[in-house]
Amino acid sequence: MPFVLYSAYRIALVFISVIVLYQFGMRGWLLWVWAVVLALLISYAVLGRPREQASQYLAQRRQRRKAGHRFSEKDESYFAEEDEAIERSATIELAKQDVPTKDAAEGLGGEEQAEAE
Repeated sequence: MPFVLYSAYRIALVFISVIVLYQFGMRGWLLWVWAVVLALLISYAVLGRPREQASQYLAQRRQRRKAGHRFSEKDESYFAEEDEAIERSATIELAKQDVPTKDAAEGLGGEEQAEAE
């Protein structure tokens, strides 16, 4: 996921900025403020490609959600396979229980009526 990777790069830049500014003697809360500002400027200049990939990923994800797809294509195909397996096992269980179907029940009723007459 490009968005996670881009976020990790930005967090790493903040910590690198803290280390560099600490080496130059900056301390306290001002160290963190300047580290965030410095990381923001560096990320804007250096992380253009990961930022673009992250924005494309988010745009594609938004389009998929608008189209009614909640999960990725891979997940949706897995869920469809899982649903089919559940339906197959339910059908097998019903067959094992020897549950009469509608046709069998009608046939049974017809024979009983003939015997009763």
